[in-house]
Amino acid sequence: MWYPSAMRTIPLLLGVLALAAHAKADKFWLEDPAVAAKAAEGSSAAVIEGVLVAEKDGVYEIRTVGGTLFLPKANVFRVDRDDLTVAKVEQAEKDAAGALDAANQERRMVAEANTRARSLRAVEASARKADAPAAVQPADAGFDAVLGVSLDQNVNNASVRLQLRNAYAQTRDRSYLKTLRQLRRMR
Repeated sequence: MWYPSAMRTIPLLLGVLALAAHAKADKFWLEDPAVAAKAAEGSSAAVIEGVLVAEKDGVYEIRTVGGTLFLPKANVFRVDRDDLTVAKVEQAEKDAAGALDAANQERRMVAEANTRARSLRAVEASARKADAPAAVQPADAGFDAVLGVSLDQNVNNASVRLQLRNAYAQTRDRSYLKTLRQLRRMR
């Protein structure tokens, strides 16, 4: 009678052993290590180092220095085991905490210095703008060289535009239309 119960426990034991093989994993290769070895000098391999905490629904939960990652199994090419544990990861975080705090403090100081420099440049620019001489008007400010028309105040008068429309309606001379277009551009 032990046969049916043994048949139930053997797959259970095999499943536990399969999971135990990953319990001390420390390198999760996201690409073939042979390809990573052939990569350009100075480049780093696509590897995540950490401890496998759990494996659920096709996702690895990996504890690394700095936090926990959730990585789909489909993205993992190979898993290499080692004796890395969660306690060792936490100890590495504690060891790096002082350096991390110093780096954060330095980053804050650099950001504050950049902010002060930016505001100082803005103040200097506005002071230069205030000290700059007023723009000099050209000698002939009454003529637009691009449009080729006079910029007299009475040219934009509605009555002048009305007279040009009437002149075009009577003569059908397209030069009146050209002058009307130039007046519209000047508005």
